[in-house]
Amino acid sequence: MCIRDRAGTNWLSKLNLRATVGYNGNLNKDTSPYLVMQQSGNNPINNDPFGSIYNPANPLLRWERVQTFNLGTDFSLFNYRISGSVDAYWRKSLDLLGNVDINPTYGFTSLLANQLEMKSRGVDLELSANVIRNSQFSWTPSLNFSFNTNKVTKAYFQQETTTYYTGTTNPIQGQALGSLYTYRFAGLNEHGNAMIYNGNGEKVLADLITFDEKDLGAVRYQGNTTPPYFGGLSNTFTYKDFELYTLFTFKAGHKFMRPTADQTYTIPYKRIVQADLANRWRVPGDELKTNIPAIDPLHTSSYRYIDSDYFVENASYIRWRDVTLTYRIPVRKLKWNAFQMLSVSVTGRNLALWTANKEGIDPDYLDNLTSSVLPPSRSFVFSVKATF
Repeated sequence: MCIRDRAGTNWLSKLNLRATVGYNGNLNKDTSPYLVMQQSGNNPINNDPFGSIYNPANPLLRWERVQTFNLGTDFSLFNYRISGSVDAYWRKSLDLLGNVDINPTYGFTSLLANQLEMKSRGVDLELSANVIRNSQFSWTPSLNFSFNTNKVTKAYFQQETTTYYTGTTNPIQGQALGSLYTYRFAGLNEHGNAMIYNGNGEKVLADLITFDEKDLGAVRYQGNTTPPYFGGLSNTFTYKDFELYTLFTFKAGHKFMRPTADQTYTIPYKRIVQADLANRWRVPGDELKTNIPAIDPLHTSSYRYIDSDYFVENASYIRWRDVTLTYRIPVRKLKWNAFQMLSVSVTGRNLALWTANKEGIDPDYLDNLTSSVLPPSRSFVFSVKATF
């Protein structure tokens, strides 16, 4: 389709519309409705082989089913100076598989079963433009933006306990997957022990053994750990034989839990600890200036404390991921010309990061005590490309 105005400007150079409807099923090969055994090794005494149950029987196992409707358009404006695409989708997923807790008297603590149903929708946008283009200089920006949201419509094995709600991988009916629930932090007491609020607004010890797991008023919804908004912006500048390319990426609208001192306090010298521990409670009165509990052999668990709203942070960020400067050597002007193309370039990666959290933590690379996850380091690469 091509539309011109009275002045002859081709303001709508191209317009394509598309729509698709799909229904498909998926069978997870890691599970089966039948009991599956596997050989686990040989008996060290008589060398006879022995086996173990790899997959317990699940006669109620069903296929995962997905219903999808997509609607999109591709367009170009003003003699193809601006072009892009917009795609919207609606998806309904049924009988999705997940690991669920089962009665341990069956011989297993968890089972891969049809766990939930959910609806999701989203929009993907891509735009590019030739803002400036002539024989000497050009500027071409490109933008991609995505929005995605979902809602669990049925959770077959949902548990109405605070432990279940504070597990970000547990589906909760009426909420999105990855919903973040936390306890409400109430500071430290005069002994340096972490406190939280129960459903009645009363302060109780965070590691209280008699804490009522059914007290859902003790937890609060904080947001989602999955970004609903993400995308990137690139710019390409050319001047004669030089080209400069930059790329910024972003994620926004989600939350994460800041890593902190999570360890057994009884033998701290045998564990890797977070730097937060240096600011821990030591003497009475410290509860007024720190929120890091004391090393107390009577309160060795940081449970509920590390799952409190004190550690919730905004996970939004903007990353300057790439910049590349390229010079294309004009090989045709060389006296000795053995090349069809020759170029040199220098690339910088991970040059800068802006984070919405004040700690400057990279939400994509969270460190903890069981594994060290280092954020990508700043790097520079020099390269030469040649075509003979």
